[in-house]
Amino acid sequence: MVDFAYVASKVDYGRGKAADKLGQPYTAYRITSAATGDFPTGWVTVEENVPILRRRVNERKIESALEYAPTLWYDLVFNGDDFLLGDTFICTDPAYSPGVSYGPGATAIVGGSQYELNALAFCWHMPVNKNMGARIDRRGQVFRPLQQPRTTTGPNPRLVWDQTANGAMPLILSGGLFTFGDPTETASLVPMGFSSMARPGRGDNFEPNVPGMTALARYFVYVPYLPGYEPAEGDRLVTEDGARYVVINPYRQEEGVVGSQLALERMISQVQ
Repeated sequence: MVDFAYVASKVDYGRGKAADKLGQPYTAYRITSAATGDFPTGWVTVEENVPILRRRVNERKIESALEYAPTLWYDLVFNGDDFLLGDTFICTDPAYSPGVSYGPGATAIVGGSQYELNALAFCWHMPVNKNMGARIDRRGQVFRPLQQPRTTTGPNPRLVWDQTANGAMPLILSGGLFTFGDPTETASLVPMGFSSMARPGRGDNFEPNVPGMTALARYFVYVPYLPGYEPAEGDRLVTEDGARYVVINPYRQEEGVVGSQLALERMISQVQ
């Protein structure tokens, strides 16, 4: 019987040699029992200056059951032998120097958005196949509406539902596990990769259906595997620029290409 672990290790070693010559440097982060708080500062740094050559691939090349997945997928040429699915890498290539490196002035706007990341998540490491990654381009927080009404304070306490963000449970990373906390707590920042989707057209059975009135903008987001968190319809995502989204179709995969692929509707545009 073929020892696929041995074969994969040899293949990864060869990929690592190619990445040493052609790849960009990345820092790898992982969720372990020591991870608490925001990405990346609260995650564990696995290794620095990991050379990776990334190349975009078509979604038809990956092992995912979604019919249409606008996530930006990468073929990762690097030695993935020491890394785990869910590890997230941030590119650390310095400022642009002709013929030497990427960075502002070459592959990014000089003085551009302070909220965008040049990062990727490791999501598939199948023997005798490509190493796969998904683009990560920003951070955001996740909230979930309360599962039961809360008791008000005052002379006449009563149970009420709070539909505002103040009444939502924040997703918090503590001790390597994500759980939903009390609305008074602060949600942890997690890595996300956004892609746009077409706005739904007019003509369905639900308002608004008035000429000139735009429907809600829709987006698609990839979220790496977050231990303890299973996305659900109605979850709220808030990015660092203030935009707010609602999950309308969650898809979570723990076999094949791992991670969550979520269809969103934007409720509030970015405010910063």
